[in-house]
Amino acid sequence: GCIVAAVATAAQRQPDMITGKPSIDFSLHLRGKYPNSRLVIVGDNLQTDITLSRCDPRMIGVLVESGVHRETDCAQLSIFPDYIISSLVPRTP
Repeated sequence: GCIVAAVATAAQRQPDMITGKPSIDFSLHLRGKYPNSRLVIVGDNLQTDITLSRCDPRMIGVLVESGVHRETDCAQLSIFPDYIISSLVPRTP
């Protein structure tokens, strides 16, 4: 849409690929770029970030509860991350 057009204008070139989360194409792109790696998808949205991590069994999904979804939303949406953390902010002693 309009954001892609703005970035293309600023970059003075068209994008090689347009995709979003979750997307099999994006998952395949990541896998092609990092074929022998275990990828970790970290995000606060079960329906986009964690669903993306489910596109490939070698991806690990980490839900961060400081944003859109919480652990209590997992059962309701039937989307379950590998790990759940409360925040990305380091704890101070």
